[in-house]
Amino acid sequence: GIFGDIAFSAKRSGGLSVAHNTATTVPFNSQVFDTHNAYNTTTGIFTVPSGGAGKYLVSCSVHYTDGQGNMTKQELYLQRGSSSELLARVDIASNTALMTNEVQTWSGIVTAATVGEQFKINVKPQTGDSSGTDIVGGIATNFYMIQIN
Repeated sequence: GIFGDIAFSAKRSGGLSVAHNTATTVPFNSQVFDTHNAYNTTTGIFTVPSGGAGKYLVSCSVHYTDGQGNMTKQELYLQRGSSSELLARVDIASNTALMTNEVQTWSGIVTAATVGEQFKINVKPQTGDSSGTDIVGGIATNFYMIQIN
């Protein structure tokens, strides 16, 4: 088949408040499955296990809310080791705001992952004022990686 035997899927089971203009790791704290116990639900880090070098299909989705409908920018990053790659950006003109609730989704391929390499999802929300932004738990906030043969 096209998929290897290493994979995990996790979701966020509860809300998480995040600071504005600060990259914050989202720990997806409820595992759906984890074939090699390679995803840490406390830290939000997937570590490529022995025999897991190669390509991975990656997907993540984050559900934001600020309760007021004044979000103007959200950024979603995949951090690979010490470097972060911007995956998706929702950037609205300053006179227009996002809805009170917004879901941001990204899927793609990671190539040449090495054994011991670590991956995690970071978010960086911004709003038009000092109100808080929350990550909403549930099925719309999830992260998975599946090895590709």
